[in-house]
Amino acid sequence: MKKTLALLLALGMLVLMLAGCQVNREKDMAQIVLQVGDVTYTKQQVYDTVTDYFTSMGYSIDLMDETMEESTREQMDAMLEDYLDYLMQMEVAAIIVDRDMPLSEEEIAEADASVDQYVEFVKAYMLTEDEDPEAAEENAQAEGEDIDAQVDAFFLENTGMTLQEYREEVYKQVKLEKLGNALAKDVTASDEQVKARYETDLQSQKEAAITGETYYESVVTGDSDLIGAYTLHKASGYQLVKHILFTFTEEQQDELEALQETIDDEKSAKSDAETAKSEAEAAKLTAEDAGDTEEAAAQQKIIDDKDAIISAQSARIETLQNQYFARRDELAAGNVAKAQDLVARLKAGEDFDTLLAEYGEDPGMKQGASSITGYLISPTGYGFDETFVDAAQQLTEAGQISDPVVSDFGVHIVKLLYGTDEADLPYDLVKSIVQPLADEDAQQTAVDEGIQKYADELGVKVYPDRIKFVK
Repeated sequence: MKKTLALLLALGMLVLMLAGCQVNREKDMAQIVLQVGDVTYTKQQVYDTVTDYFTSMGYSIDLMDETMEESTREQMDAMLEDYLDYLMQMEVAAIIVDRDMPLSEEEIAEADASVDQYVEFVKAYMLTEDEDPEAAEENAQAEGEDIDAQVDAFFLENTGMTLQEYREEVYKQVKLEKLGNALAKDVTASDEQVKARYETDLQSQKEAAITGETYYESVVTGDSDLIGAYTLHKASGYQLVKHILFTFTEEQQDELEALQETIDDEKSAKSDAETAKSEAEAAKLTAEDAGDTEEAAAQQKIIDDKDAIISAQSARIETLQNQYFARRDELAAGNVAKAQDLVARLKAGEDFDTLLAEYGEDPGMKQGASSITGYLISPTGYGFDETFVDAAQQLTEAGQISDPVVSDFGVHIVKLLYGTDEADLPYDLVKSIVQPLADEDAQQTAVDEGIQKYADELGVKVYPDRIKFVK
């Protein structure tokens, strides 16, 4: 009996201890995580706003999910902390801009116009099927509906704010941008900062090259649409090349495109026949399995018919392609002669970049990063004309120049800058490419530090530890 009583007492104490360890969720979510002047944000408000954002983007993420994977939870906590910092900056900017540099009428009008444009989109595409916002409103009124109330409901459901609250939020964003621009004005990176950015990104690209081609190419592409636009480390198997291009005239290009369109139509017809043949082959097997000899024979006839079409299409495509290449060579003859003259001058010792500046017709060789580092050619040549890639890959020694080659874009003289061995591009060569990125870093630092000074002046209180989810 004593043992039983002792056990019950121990269990009772354990229950009390566990109850004491449980999170008071209501109290936790009611905590103030940010206070800027008279404006406060609770943890619940921040969670609700972020959840509404996820919902508007089509994601269903429950920030209160206690079973969320640890790695995902860490990402969510980091994102919430970043958002809390953004809210702090936005509220501080609202106060400082109103005090020191109020929005002009033009800036307010521009902000209103952006909101109004979004409202018209909501009316036309989200609430009704009428593409004309005025027609949508007229139809809604005719049916006794208040479309403005529907718009408010839409904003409340998708952003957690009424339309007017959303408009005020946009004003704050504009104020943050205005303050940021003022703080970043005339800020540039020092030589030391540019060199540090170069060394950091160079190391990242080296590590990316080890990871694999896809990741490496994404890293060296940066914010550009051109693979390799931010190459600091050239991975093994890749090349960097420049070229002098003589383009076709607009009329010549139109003619070639028309011929290519005919070839594409024939290829499409052939593809349709191949698809129909595959379907017939599958249907024939099904019929044979079912013992339906008549249906199997019918499907065989379709297969035979499609084979005949595929064969005829293949022959026609080959004929058209030969005609295309012959015509392309005819149209390129004048440019080939010009290119041959330049090759002779280059072999006589004239400078490639000087002739490129004078004769080259590819804008990418005259501006941007590629004008400095050239084009990055991958082992597969993805993204470039096959003829151009073949000419580049036949070059093996840095400085080597190709004979003129004709592609769908014109006539090229290709120069190899870096062969297939891995290489780090020297800092002095790429400094002007790294500089804008280092400037952005310096400007962001200036903005962050400037706003923090204003926050200290205003007595802002931020509680990043409170924003994390507590189980």
